[in-house]
Amino acid sequence: MKKYFTNTKAGSKKFWSIDVKNKTLHIRYGRIGSTGKSLNKEYYNKAFAKEAADKLVQEKLAKGYKETSSIPDKPEKSKSVFAPMNKKMFWKLIDSSLTHTPLKKQAQYIKKELQQLSKKDLVAFENVYNKLENDCYSWDIWAAAYTIHRGCSDDGFTDFRGWLITRGQAVFEKAMKSSDSLAALGKKVLAKSNEGEYFIYMPATLYEALYGGRIEKDPHIKSIHMKTTPSGKEWPEGDAQTLKKINPAIFKLMIGK
Repeated sequence: MKKYFTNTKAGSKKFWSIDVKNKTLHIRYGRIGSTGKSLNKEYYNKAFAKEAADKLVQEKLAKGYKETSSIPDKPEKSKSVFAPMNKKMFWKLIDSSLTHTPLKKQAQYIKKELQQLSKKDLVAFENVYNKLENDCYSWDIWAAAYTIHRGCSDDGFTDFRGWLITRGQAVFEKAMKSSDSLAALGKKVLAKSNEGEYFIYMPATLYEALYGGRIEKDPHIKSIHMKTTPSGKEWPEGDAQTLKKINPAIFKLMIGK
């Protein structure tokens, strides 16, 4: 008798079915809503095949699969309270994550919420993130990162901008007006501002895991004219007096002179 199973645990949307016909196992698996893939396994006799099927079923149940009467035609609708995703919902999600500390726990919370979004809403989240990351690509904000960490490479500044976005709407918008406003977060918080890598690849990684393919190839991804150089006035690398002038409060807090 054919048996059907689904797994929607922790944002997963998978199906798995098994059927024993004579001495052959017929297995089909994949993401709910897709045709999935088929696999046939032949055994010495029907008894062996039945024993193997029972073992596979127990393994699936242990992994969080539940038996159903059939395989749903479409994935379950999004359960996220942050949908439909747009800039307002983006900031609502980020702001709600700020109660989860340290940064690793905040990242886990955001990941869990993104897993509940529909495919289209996950892409919409990426669109908003990309726009914000591009907006804060400025020399003054880079000077803040450079002062905080006494040096900041291109990659390091990408991580810093990811961290800045996940500090929430109020902090981000104040920093866009004055990068020196970040001093209000305190030395301990700023010292962790090089850990933005927790966040910057999250939507793309989830997209590939849940749907396959690359998020930048999705038809709903928006093309953004990315800055080739930061906005604002460039500063001489390593020039302490210029860095102090740009972000005096951050300089005093982190360097103390």
